[in-house]
This record gives sequence, structure tokens and C-alpha cells, in this order.
Amino acid sequence: MANPNTLPSYHYQDIQIPDASLQSQLRQYWSTGQYSEALSLLSNNATQLQGKAFIADLINILFSGVLDLETRYNTAVPVFLSNLATQYSTLISNFISHGVWNASAQYTPFNFVAYNNEVYMWISKPPIGTLPTNTTYWLYLGLRGEQGASGIDVNMRYTWNNTNTYNINDLVVYGQNIYVALVQNTNVVPGSDSTTWGIFLTINPGQINVGITAPANPVQNEVWFQTQVDPLTQTSTTPLIGQFNRYNTDTDSWEEMYPNILFRWLDGFDDYIPMALYIDLDIQPNQWVNQTYTYQYPFLTANNLVNVLPANGITQSQYAVYNSLSLSVNETNIVLSTSSTPAIDVPLIIQIQ
Repeated sequence: MANPNTLPSYHYQDIQIPDASLQSQLRQYWSTGQYSEALSLLSNNATQLQGKAFIADLINILFSGVLDLETRYNTAVPVFLSNLATQYSTLISNFISHGVWNASAQYTPFNFVAYNNEVYMWISKPPIGTLPTNTTYWLYLGLRGEQGASGIDVNMRYTWNNTNTYNINDLVVYGQNIYVALVQNTNVVPGSDSTTWGIFLTINPGQINVGITAPANPVQNEVWFQTQVDPLTQTSTTPLIGQFNRYNTDTDSWEEMYPNILFRWLDGFDDYIPMALYIDLDIQPNQWVNQTYTYQYPFLTANNLVNVLPANGITQSQYAVYNSLSLSVNETNIVLSTSSTPAIDVPLIIQIQ
């Protein structure tokens, strides 16, 4: 079959003015059935009509070229792509780690091995036992970073004990400091001899500030128990009542830790206990059912004392409604009753002690 690159190539074009008479004569022969004369006309004027007449020679050239291209694709391209796929699959299969290099193992290209804490890839099949440092057969990948700065060579031994023997760079906790041993020692109290122990880290213990005035220069999450009176003026038998606050450096302000709850310090308990819970309510007219409003507090017990107080900013008409309310407690329900349903909202505070 002809190679398309070897087929004759013509400069195909439309007929020109000098060809008009030949075109007219050819049409006349063809229309009257004089086919032999028409073919002779084309043959005798082949040079002048080259590339202008769509004849058998031209059709055969084009057909041969197209057929050869199709044949070449069908017999070459799929095979070529199949071979590439096989090579790619083999490459992927070989692209694996074989762990630490073994002098007796036979490796294939693209295998990875570790040698002296470095990684190498096989690029050409070498004789068995060829060291990965041989650049003819192996490609050095490394993959080990630069050596970092030396760490602190210390050993934490936790709380100091007078019976233990401590070595140089041992760390112990004693008092409000962490000490590091400068020499080997036994039963030497940290802080008593600067040649034996050095201060490694000072521990600043947390504290709760108690008083009317906020502490100066607070830090993040510092706690202040804000009292209602100066604690220095109170006797040991007087409960100290106040509110826990925590300092927030983002807002530069003290924030309540337990909103609506006051605490008191009871002598002998060594702990703070809640004094009262305050619940803000704004009862709307549509919340009354048969002239009653019920607030459920699931933690209510018989030991609790419940009061209803007017909210700050209450108006005169709202206060009149507040004065008309009656209070009752039924298990976990706090019930407010009135003789007629209020037409306005009523802002109240429920106090549970």
C-alpha cells in the first residue's frame, strides 16, 4: 500500500479563463454521449488540466492516502498505547519501598531502599550487592532534614525526695520552683546551696483576690471575689457575701463567672456556697393562664426560700400589678396569681435562696 508521504501531490485549483473552451467542449461531448471523445479531450490536455479535473487518478491518490492512514492507526496506535499502559503499570508496581537495603536482594528500577538513614531509588538494574551510594545505579533522594538545634538535656524527676540520688541535669519540684541539679547529690535541699541546685523555672501560684476593689494589673483569667463589704472589717462569725469574677484581657474587663448567683463564705466550711439565685422574668399578657403564671425550676426543694422582687426600672403601672400578685410554691413550680389578667408586661425577679 502506498505511503501517503510518497503519493504525488497536486496543486488543486479551479479552471482558469484559458480552460473555458475545453470545459465547454467536455460538457458537449458528455451531454451527447460522446464519452470516448470526452476522455480523449482530458487525456490530450492532461498537462493543462492537472489539478483541475476530478478524474480517476486523483480519486485513487486520495483513496490510497486515506486508506493508508486508517491502516496505520489501527495497526500502530492501539498497540503503542497498550505498550505504554503496560510500561506505566510496571513502573507503578515497582515504585515501592523495600525497607532497609539488603546486600543479597535483587531490586528492580524505581524500588526505594533506606541506607544509613537516607533514601535511595534504583534507576538501573545493577549487580546484586551494589551499594546505594553507587550513582550509576542508584538515585539519592535523601529526605532527611537539616539537623535541628540541640534540645535541653534535662531529666524530670518530679517532687524532690531526700532519699533519692540526683545526677547532673535532673529536675525536681520543690516549693514554688523547679530546680536543676548542678552536681550529683543526695539529701541537699533545693535552694539551700546554689552550687548544688540552680533555679530552672519559677512557678507563680494562682490566687483568688478578695475585696471590694478590683486588684491592680490583672492578668488573663485572674479571679476576683468581689465582696459587698470590706472583708477586713468583718468578724469570723459574719458571712462574707460576694460575686466571683474573672478577668478577660480581650475586653479589658471583669466578667461574672456565675451570673445571677451570690456566694457567701461560711465559717467552718472552708468553701464558698451559693447564697441565692436570681432569675429575671418579663411576663407578657399572653403568658397568663386563668390569671396565673407558672415558672418551673426543677431543682427546687422544700429547703428553698422563694421571693418575688420588682425588676430595676419598673414603671408605676407595672409596680401596681406586682403589688397585686400572690405567690405560692408547689413542688418545683413557682406560681404567681392575680385577680385579673394584666394588660401589660410585668418585669420581675425571682429570688431562690
